[in-house]
Amino acid sequence: ILALRDSVIILKEDGVFRLSGDNAFNFSVTVLDSTVICVAASSAVVLNNQVIALTNQGVCLISESSVQVISRKIEDVIQPILGVSTLAAQTSAFSYESERFYGLSTILPNGTVAERVYVYNVLNDSWVTWDTMFKQGIVGPSDTLYLATAGDVIAKERKNQTRIDFTGQNYAATVTSVASDKL
Repeated sequence: ILALRDSVIILKEDGVFRLSGDNAFNFSVTVLDSTVICVAASSAVVLNNQVIALTNQGVCLISESSVQVISRKIEDVIQPILGVSTLAAQTSAFSYESERFYGLSTILPNGTVAERVYVYNVLNDSWVTWDTMFKQGIVGPSDTLYLATAGDVIAKERKNQTRIDFTGQNYAATVTSVASDKL
């Protein structure tokens, strides 16, 4: 169950529903789509007053009035994972309102553990992949993204408005020799 501005979206085993009303006496439940079933509960998040979730149809964008598939561009990797038994346990997602994107960590075709992160931008309707795997993500104070990564490490997004914001993690290294031409 996910709350939108004026209604609640309910994802059940028999479809997608919208609950509207302002008190218990005038609540109304409407079927939005009885053919769309959420296959990974932790993939469902609210972004831009809409719900995005991994369903039996692919990744769907659910508004107060409709359900539409947004994963057509990556259907070749989404469709093969939909019947995998570990899908629900290995899938998670986060929404990042100010950046306008949805992050989905899930398995690859023929895989059983989460190995790929797909990121969807709602403004330009595009998908990209990330190298940083996560188990869970949340946007916290100061509009900063926090990811629980493999090995139970918490990664915090840099937001200093410098070029360093877009670099990878810091790693310690030891230089043991330098070539004579310094190349």
